[in-house]
Amino acid sequence: MPSAADLAAKGADALSSSQYAEAIRLYTEAIAQSPTAVDYYIKRSTAYGRDKKYDEALRDAEQALFLARSRGKRELIGQAQMRRGITLFLMDRFADAEFILDRAKAILPNEKTIPIWEAKAKTGLAKNPGQDIAVEEYVTEPIQPTEAQQSAFTDSAASSTSPSATATAPAPSTPAVPPAPQKVRHEWYQTPTAVNLTFFAKGIPADKVSVRFEPTTFSISFPLANGSDYIYDIDPLGGKVDAESSSYKVMSTKIEIKLAKATGGQQWTTLEGAEVLPDPKASVHAYPTSSRTGPKNWETLSTNLDSATGPDAESTGDTALNELFQTLYKDADEDTRKAMIKSYTESGGTKLSTNWSEVGKEYQAPTPPEGMEARKWS
Repeated sequence: MPSAADLAAKGADALSSSQYAEAIRLYTEAIAQSPTAVDYYIKRSTAYGRDKKYDEALRDAEQALFLARSRGKRELIGQAQMRRGITLFLMDRFADAEFILDRAKAILPNEKTIPIWEAKAKTGLAKNPGQDIAVEEYVTEPIQPTEAQQSAFTDSAASSTSPSATATAPAPSTPAVPPAPQKVRHEWYQTPTAVNLTFFAKGIPADKVSVRFEPTTFSISFPLANGSDYIYDIDPLGGKVDAESSSYKVMSTKIEIKLAKATGGQQWTTLEGAEVLPDPKASVHAYPTSSRTGPKNWETLSTNLDSATGPDAESTGDTALNELFQTLYKDADEDTRKAMIKSYTESGGTKLSTNWSEVGKEYQAPTPPEGMEARKWS
């Protein structure tokens, strides 16, 4: 029988391939085995949302929030709140969405997609005035599954237990407690030809490491000493890779990953879902910048506002960042635009500020996500 981690990995594949019904089925089976796994509920909520089953998506997001708070995991609380806010937006509950997304941003200040959804919620609320906040900040009781969800859960649980095993195995006196999650430190840096990742984990059997390279996605999974499975996936990557030329090496104390860049010489501003900086030699109108990576074509981002994706689309990667820049940049004054350019370019894409009185005073140092470190590109 596949483990919960295997089922979740297959669910992630189905979700990235837009096979939402299959992703929902796989995550449901994973939840049947690990009913307190917060990430499984968040991912199934994402699948429900993309399949336009918003009631189910909201239930899963709120159950994830309840479980995350029960475990006291701040980052998981933020992720659950973000998924909850996005789902409320998709349900046209704009006031609720803005309120919950603001709570998520307070926990995850470096999550770049939250301001995008906040801007969408503000726009939706402006077009639909009169909405009041009707949602509580937190969920205090476990969420009851819908009848369809309960039926699928029961089927999954039944299929994982054979009749003979049911007849002979004694009922457990207490529910099994999943192992506590074990953190794995990782870092990355880049060269002109590759992006290199290192996962610091000791004694991992090479034959138990599963790595998948795709042009715009990457995933790795391996067992940990405490019996749990570590899964790390990026979808989309910060740029395109040459999957066939990419490789990995399992060592006694770490796992090294080499993501070969599809186009040599391009600098990735971030590891996950950010645009690649344009060629500084390109003939575009460029504003003055102190960034070592060269000027950025902000005019193109501004003039492309009208062609942005619709309000129901879940934007990610380049599209998401473009929408944020377009929304903020279009009607900004000159000081605001200078602040945006300076903060974004100097920080390597990790900051975006509109306050020139603060940004203009000092260098804006990069602030990479937790678990990563900023390195100079050469």
